Formats: sequence, C-alpha cells, structure tokens
Amino acid sequence: MADQFQASGLYAHCVVQFVGGLQVSSVVVRLLQARDSGLAELEEVAMGYLKANVMAFQVRLFARLESHTERCIICL
Repeated sequence: MADQFQASGLYAHCVVQFVGGLQVSSVVVRLLQARDSGLAELEEVAMGYLKANVMAFQVRLFARLESHTERCIICL
C-alpha cells in the first residue's frame, strides 16, 4: 500500500521489515505474497534469500518429510 500511495519512506521501512523477517520457514509464503501483490523488488529479495539458503531449506523439507514418513509407517 505504501508503494501505491507513493509514501517512499514508509515503503522503504516495509522493505526493511520484509527482508528482516525472512526465514527458511516462511520464505516461500513471503515469496508468494510478494508475487501476488505485484511487488517484483520483494519477490527478487525473497528469491535471493531462498537461493542463498537452499541447503537449509532442503534440510528442513527433508526433516518434515522424514517425520511424516515415520508417522505413516507407525500407522501401518
């Protein structure tokens, strides 16, 4: 919204907050929010964060998959 109202100071603050809030656990959601909002700059930042942290993202994803698989085996 800050970008739409040309409030550059507020927009810059929002960008800083967006970047500071990026985490491996939330980067995909933030990336999609940026894309859905048409904010290419934030989409690029989120994609850069994802690329820079791809190993941590893969480890987290594998751990969740492994946990899910263990629960499925127990149910059998």
